[in-house]
Amino acid sequence: MKISKYYILFVFCFFLAFTGCESRHDTFTGKFIDEYENKFELRADHSATVQFAGMDPFETTWSEGEKDGLKYATIAFNGDDAYFYLCNNALYRHFENIKTKRQAIHIEWEE
Repeated sequence: MKISKYYILFVFCFFLAFTGCESRHDTFTGKFIDEYENKFELRADHSATVQFAGMDPFETTWSEGEKDGLKYATIAFNGDDAYFYLCNNALYRHFENIKTKRQAIHIEWEE
C-alpha cells in the first residue's frame, strides 16, 4: 500500500495543530529569536532579558499561565504583564489569537 506524501504531511500538520501550547522542551526557559530579529531569554527565576532589533537589551519578567487547557508564558513589557504570549513556539500579542494561530510571530530556539 502506497501512502501519499501529502497524506503524511496532512497528518503531521494536524498533530502539530492540536497538541496544545508547548515550548521546545518541558519549560519555557531558554533563549529564542523571533522573525523580526528580536532576542529573548527567559530564565528559571522568571526574570528575562529582551533585546529588540537595533536597541539595547532590557530586563523584565515572565510568568506561566493556563487557560482553556492551553499552557503559555507571558512576557512583560511597557507596564503590561502580558504584553507577549509564548505558546506553540510562537509569540502572540493577544491570548485570543493563540487558538486560531492568527498573527503568530514565529520564533527559533537557540540550543
